[in-house]
Amino acid sequence: MIYIECPNEMTEESQQQPSLFMAGGITGCHDWQSEMAEKLKYENITLFNPRRKNFDVNDPTMEENQIKWEYDHLSSCDAVSFWFTPDTLQPITLFELGTFCPVVPYLPMESHIEIFRRVFVGVHPDYKRISDIKFQLGLRRNDIEIVFDFDKLISQIKEWC
Repeated sequence: MIYIECPNEMTEESQQQPSLFMAGGITGCHDWQSEMAEKLKYENITLFNPRRKNFDVNDPTMEENQIKWEYDHLSSCDAVSFWFTPDTLQPITLFELGTFCPVVPYLPMESHIEIFRRVFVGVHPDYKRISDIKFQLGLRRNDIEIVFDFDKLISQIKEWC
């Protein structure tokens, strides 16, 4: 595994293997990203972690750089993994999930599924908006299997690797 944490950038080496962005709660959420990185450390993958060790919430330029870094790496990764913890509602993560679930009118799901990026979705059973995620994904991306256990999410990612 090659591990890249915000604000660091891709290297030539990191572009030689599949890449995964770890999307999910940061503010007010426990550090699940470290646990995911630990469980994937032997995989042939480049892992992008938006959670940085030092973040000054009072520095507006740091916030802008964070948002830009996340946007750039979400856009360039081969796959995105979402993990919804029960700690907070994570509105930015919901927004990002919606970005990867576009509605393509007039086409049956089977005919355009190949244009979508690989997405993994895990939701802790105590997450407060669990039914919204189930229903919205059922309408927009019925190809995504939602899992309700962190280790099952890790297993899906390992199988993809």
